[in-house]
Amino acid sequence: MRLAIETFVCAILISLLVLLGMFTQQVDMNTGNAKQFCSSAINRMESAEFANEVVDRCKSDATASGYRLTVTSAASGDTTTYTTVLTYKVKVPLFQFEREYQIKQAAEVN
Repeated sequence: MRLAIETFVCAILISLLVLLGMFTQQVDMNTGNAKQFCSSAINRMESAEFANEVVDRCKSDATASGYRLTVTSAASGDTTTYTTVLTYKVKVPLFQFEREYQIKQAAEVN
């Protein structure tokens, strides 16, 4: 009887560890996807020198992908610095965990 209880407890602990690993992997995938999208959007905007049409298109693509993209500019002499902020959510449904994270990057255009 004791062996059956120990085996049951071990099976439950292993199941919990597998679930925790799955949630960790899901968070890593969400973060990786957001970083990849942000890099892609910044490359598109930089290659178009932050044209309004391209920035608006990247914002609408971000909204369609479940992200929020904001682009701000600050002029200093001959260069303009564009700061992009991509906000994304990480959700873990079993624990009712939801949190927002941001990726900030800056680019300069002469």
